[in-house]
Amino acid sequence: MKMKWAMPGLVAVIGVALIGGNLILSKNGSSQSLVAVPGDWKRVELDHFSFSVPPDLKRESTTAVDSSVWVFSSDHIRLVIDFGPYSNNLEVYHTQPGFSEELVEIAGKKAKIASFRLDDRFANNAHRGLRFVAAAYFASSVSDSQKLTFWVNCNGSSEQQIAKTIFHSIRFK
Repeated sequence: MKMKWAMPGLVAVIGVALIGGNLILSKNGSSQSLVAVPGDWKRVELDHFSFSVPPDLKRESTTAVDSSVWVFSSDHIRLVIDFGPYSNNLEVYHTQPGFSEELVEIAGKKAKIASFRLDDRFANNAHRGLRFVAAAYFASSVSDSQKLTFWVNCNGSSEQQIAKTIFHSIRFK
């Protein structure tokens, strides 16, 4: 069951997942929306930002060349975070099947959120066959030279929605 409230400048969609969870306020276009983070999710604190993830996502070790990279994965979702001057701006994926994009404001920063499915040309970017993608790109995160991309490979549209909840939970320090 979902309830929808409308007040000037504020739109809230609240579902059953709200019970025991946290509300995250983010801005989409000219309106603001409340995003429910389930209560069993864990908060990840990094040097320049924090975010929430489902409890089954586990951190993996990784090495990076020109930026800071973190990887979290489960059987059905793989989250890769790239923080640095060369983060993926998502431009090359506009021709992928089901591509959609929205410009939003998260924690006071402008972000581009895209979702799509990887075709055969980009199949090598699919981790363990997870060909659905949801990604958030911040052209300017903590400074103009530091960009940030959250990239999620997953099984389908329901996991893409989970990814978007992760994105909307981002907070900058």
